[in-house]
Amino acid sequence: MVVIQTDFLNAIPFPVMYVDREFRFQFSNNAFNAWIGQEYKVTSGEPLSVIFGDQFFDRVRFTVMATGQTGEAFPYRLRRNGTYSPVEVFVTADVHEQHEVKGYTLVIQDVSHRRQRERHLQDYVDTAPVGLHWVNAEGIIIWANQAELDMLGYRADEYIGRHIGEFHATQEGATEILRRLAENDVLQQYEAAMVHRDGSIRDVLISSSVLWENGKFVHTRCFTQDITGHRPPLENMAFQRGLERLVAERTRELSMRNQELKTSEARYHRMIEEVEDYAILLLSPEGIIENWNKGAEKIKGYTAEEAIGRSFRMFYTPTDQEQKLPGRLLQQAVLEGKATHEGYRVRKDGTMFWGSILITTLHDDDGRVIGFSKVTRDLSERKKAQDAIQRKNEELEKMNQELSSFAYVSSHDLQEPLRKIRAFSSRILELDYDRLSAKGRDHFQRIQRSAERMQALIEDLLSYSRTSTSERTLEEINLQAAVTQVVDELADRIEEKQATVAYDDLPVIRGIPFQLHQLLVNLVSNALKFSKPQEPPRIEIRATLVPGSLMPFAEGDVTRQYHCIAVADNGIGFEPEFRKKIFDIFQRLHHRDRYEGTGVGLAICRRIAENHEGFIEAQSVPGQGAVFQVYIPV
Repeated sequence: MVVIQTDFLNAIPFPVMYVDREFRFQFSNNAFNAWIGQEYKVTSGEPLSVIFGDQFFDRVRFTVMATGQTGEAFPYRLRRNGTYSPVEVFVTADVHEQHEVKGYTLVIQDVSHRRQRERHLQDYVDTAPVGLHWVNAEGIIIWANQAELDMLGYRADEYIGRHIGEFHATQEGATEILRRLAENDVLQQYEAAMVHRDGSIRDVLISSSVLWENGKFVHTRCFTQDITGHRPPLENMAFQRGLERLVAERTRELSMRNQELKTSEARYHRMIEEVEDYAILLLSPEGIIENWNKGAEKIKGYTAEEAIGRSFRMFYTPTDQEQKLPGRLLQQAVLEGKATHEGYRVRKDGTMFWGSILITTLHDDDGRVIGFSKVTRDLSERKKAQDAIQRKNEELEKMNQELSSFAYVSSHDLQEPLRKIRAFSSRILELDYDRLSAKGRDHFQRIQRSAERMQALIEDLLSYSRTSTSERTLEEINLQAAVTQVVDELADRIEEKQATVAYDDLPVIRGIPFQLHQLLVNLVSNALKFSKPQEPPRIEIRATLVPGSLMPFAEGDVTRQYHCIAVADNGIGFEPEFRKKIFDIFQRLHHRDRYEGTGVGLAICRRIAENHEGFIEAQSVPGQGAVFQVYIPV
């Protein structure tokens, strides 16, 4: 891990800031604080997009995405003291020993003074009283200052771009000069004759040398003085020598800078070209493709030769083109700095893929739009998975609706024959009891008990069906009043069991009234049912607030709070391994001959908790009672 000491950081004379891996500001050095002034608000944890704007943040993120952990620089213009200043921003990843990126260091270099010096020098050279011109290895004039043009009487378009031999009085003289310079000779005060535009001959002195880069002839640097009719004054010769030294030094500096820039650009372009998971393009202001990487060829199917020079609109479907989506995305990028979109795109072979694109506007130093960067990622597999999940969800929803309807209708249809079975068996027992044998009476009594169990099961299934299909409309529910209502409803059973139900100071919660009533009825009934034979049931109902971070369920939302409604009893309890199984529908831990029930009640409780985006759990030790805890989000 890279550790930046404060003293060391403050010793650096240029602005440095450090952001974490989420691009949130962490700290900076004194030079940064002094340079930034009052233009931007910088506080710890502030997102980089808030400090310098989304466009700056996109450039940093694009640089990180494009260069990985190697570090890279990009030019930008930041507003300072009411005006925009040109800067170079260097981004370097802070990498952990396990190759995990912990953050990024941003070094901001103000280049406004350097550019000002360059402009001043350029103005100085352009307006110098001595003629200056550059000639390439083929003898073509590639630049000349105004003094050179005035000396020979030509306009720039008449002089620049022509062969230097056309302006010498003899072809041999021009050939001799180019030969000597090509052999790396340096000319000092070389006398020559040049032709004025009016046809007259000008006697001149030429001082010249060649700028070489990597052994290659780049261009000459020629100083020309008109000595027609007189020798140059000493002060002009001194000025020329000083200017020669100044231009030579500046030429060397520019050469080194150009070489560094070429190396950086070559590395950047190689890196962009090698990326295969993203199609990274540069577009002209009109949307014409100007570069093409391997990722673009892999995703879109075109080679660089087939794509460069064509409009990026060719990747869009006919419908999107008719609706002018490509143009609207460019307009959005110009207005907002960037544009994002997901949708189907067209490959070379006509097949479609689901693409996620980011278009970022590129500006020059004066803020003019010079083009766009466009990054495309193929998310077809993710789209297929999402569509499959959506289809499956729709199928499941349809099946659930059909099952609920089937259960509801079937349960109603089953109740009518059950009522007849119970009614006719009761009448037979009442009217013909004495005429029935003991075995026959037993058979009819069994028929009645089976019909009663079937009736209870149907009613529980109806309750389960209503629980799963009920609309989720939440209301304020006074839990204290709700429990009181349940106790009154179960008063006969409570009295029969000689049970006590303790509850107090229960809160007001939001929920579905019918379902929470059913939940409380089932839990209290469950406690009464599974009581010890020789010990009166004691039931305690309490409610507390639990932070989501302390929830016993991994699916809990750590940002929310939950009401924990606990129903505890002193009954027979159950083995801990059954703490989850008891909530499955039709699951029974005891034989029906000993404890009545259908095995649906606790399944209904779990469904009610889920309908409230909550959870339910049970804890118990055999012989020591059980505690059921329902978690309902606040």
